[in-house]
Amino acid sequence: MMQAVVACAAYSAHPEALSRTQAKGAPGAGEIPRFRQVKRLGNRKFPWAFLLVNGFFPFVLGFAIYTLWRSTKLLMFLAYRKVGLYAPILALRSRFAGFRHLIPGPILYSVPDALWVYAATAMLGYLWLDHPRRWARWFWTLLPVAIGVGSEFGQLFKLIPGTFDWMDVSCYLAAGALAMVSIHLFIGSGAGWMGIRGEISEP
Repeated sequence: MMQAVVACAAYSAHPEALSRTQAKGAPGAGEIPRFRQVKRLGNRKFPWAFLLVNGFFPFVLGFAIYTLWRSTKLLMFLAYRKVGLYAPILALRSRFAGFRHLIPGPILYSVPDALWVYAATAMLGYLWLDHPRRWARWFWTLLPVAIGVGSEFGQLFKLIPGTFDWMDVSCYLAAGALAMVSIHLFIGSGAGWMGIRGEISEP
């Protein structure tokens, strides 16, 4: 679900969406102002470091915790069967099974989903950082947190399967807050050198 949200937001936030508005000339009173365009894939200024550290690594870490130590009754293991990876995954789980008792419950059961919320919030927050509409920035940035927290309350009211847990809610909120802090720290410390925000778009 998080992957679909990120893909949808990335498409919607693409600078070309404002090209028709900007083509008429410089913005005047009441018009949508121009905003900084993020350099996309294939450009040497694309912020690989930010997306790798704040997007890819948290997602893979959460996925690894599920794969190595969570129940094999989860749907992801059905997917492993379909692609022929179930036997190798079981062998890998067997090698790491001895570490399971060392992992605290919150890390095992709450942190993986929180890592996905963090990754999605960081990527969406970055993509929408310079959008001129404040409501759009807040909507897309907070959407992963809203989905995570909403799913917990959906479980509380028996709207979706699962068990409500305040620890999960706390982890989702903390993950979203940390992601927004990471965005602003990264942008503030490296924008000029790494070209993180790209250049002002021209009409």
